[in-house]
Amino acid sequence: MGTTRREKDSIGELDVPADVYWGINTQRALMNFKISGKTFPTEFIIALAQVKKACLIANVAAKKIEPAIGDALSMAVDEIINEGKFLDQFPVDVFQTGSGTQTNVNMNEVLSNRANEILGQPKGTKSPVHPNDHANASQSSNDVIPTAMHVAAVFAFRDDLMKPLGSLKNTLKMKIEEFQGIVKVGRTHLMDAVPILLSTEFEVYKKQIETSISKDLSPVLETLLEVPIGGTALGTGLNTPPGFANRVIKELHKITGFKFTVNQVSAEGISS
Repeated sequence: MGTTRREKDSIGELDVPADVYWGINTQRALMNFKISGKTFPTEFIIALAQVKKACLIANVAAKKIEPAIGDALSMAVDEIINEGKFLDQFPVDVFQTGSGTQTNVNMNEVLSNRANEILGQPKGTKSPVHPNDHANASQSSNDVIPTAMHVAAVFAFRDDLMKPLGSLKNTLKMKIEEFQGIVKVGRTHLMDAVPILLSTEFEVYKKQIETSISKDLSPVLETLLEVPIGGTALGTGLNTPPGFANRVIKELHKITGFKFTVNQVSAEGISS
């Protein structure tokens, strides 16, 4: 077997490394976007795969994708989400077109090539599973990429911000108990002032954390849970079956555990 395979698209032909799961469009992106050498973080790639799975289930339910093709794609996407496979197959630079088209295409090619492999076909055939017609059915980079960004951000919000804040609050609570009865000199204007309990100072710290969570951070989560999926190109909803967005949201809840909602104005969700 050769070290490359020859693939063809509407622009022309190009050699792609034989062992990779991406295709000709991703290969072109690697040539066109040699900018920073930085790729998308794993958390975003997994979030994008989760969005793809939710869209896949909705498409199969709407009969836009045949069950056999849907099963193969589902196996492929689950390998990314649940097993962490193929995470080295997303080499495109983070600095690319503004809508993230190249990374969306990268995911579509990886999923379709792996699905075809599962069905006994070699990589690069685009048959029976096609990267655009099947992996990207009822979708656009315009809605998929910002939705994946929100999914990744919600996980980071919970795991990297709220959980540590919760731990900090519990630690402060322990210190309040520990410092009961200890008197220290309070200070104002860089000078010693009146006596104050050390535990009172830590009660202030704890209350500030609680207030930040309830008043400042909770509204942020509500905003992050709004996603523009189903808006497709420019928020028009072009080429989506009836009820597609709501079905995707339902499946995203099952996959992630978070209750996402659809942006009331898809174009706004895409643009912001």
